[in-house]
Amino acid sequence: MKEPELTETPAKHKLYSRFPDKEYADDMSLMDDADSEIESLRGYKGENEATNAELIAALENDPDLMALVAGAVNKIPARVTAARIWGPEGLTAEEGDPDFEEVTKAHQERIGKRGEEEKFLADLKQNIEDSQKAIDAFAEDNGMDEESRVSFLGNVTQVLTDAYNGKITPDFLARMYTAENHEKEVAAATENGVIEGKNAAIEEKLSTERNSKAGDGLPAITAGAAKVTPQQPKAMNPASRFLEGTGIG
Repeated sequence: MKEPELTETPAKHKLYSRFPDKEYADDMSLMDDADSEIESLRGYKGENEATNAELIAALENDPDLMALVAGAVNKIPARVTAARIWGPEGLTAEEGDPDFEEVTKAHQERIGKRGEEEKFLADLKQNIEDSQKAIDAFAEDNGMDEESRVSFLGNVTQVLTDAYNGKITPDFLARMYTAENHEKEVAAATENGVIEGKNAAIEEKLSTERNSKAGDGLPAITAGAAKVTPQQPKAMNPASRFLEGTGIG
């Protein structure tokens, strides 16, 4: 008996493991992808090297900046490092200093930015308080218990989160569609109810009139009723005319 021939599965190049989500018809297709990846990495490396060179030059030309970066690397708060480098007087500028205009402008921008942040926080706090009052009033008006209130607010929160994250789902669209068309559907249902009520009133009136006519003791006259022909008196023979009125019949 001839023994079956054993065939070995050819080993794949380890580059295949670099692209686990892709399938290649041949090694050449794999090499094309690998070459593109290498070129991309070379470009990224070149950009980083150029940026690093500029940063190194900037640090070498400004010892104070180098000390500030060194403090950040050593996890020292920037304010502490700045106090060590410049002191309070070093953070202000007097008219006539080379960087007076830039420092003054930066200081004004900082004041404006801080004011915007404070206003944002104040508005946020007020909005939260107003929202809580609106939630409490809505829950009370709609007779919600604690469980239904928590469930409802969870759904609202999910919708707001999805919208904030730019996530549009069928459930989100269904909720928006329901909210958009609720008043129209209620108005249409109300109008239909009014029409149905009017129709019912008319039918009830007609039914009452029919019942009134049917109860007067007279036969109902219909279009298909047979005509009544008056009965003609029968002709009398002489004997009958002689006996008429005598009671002899």
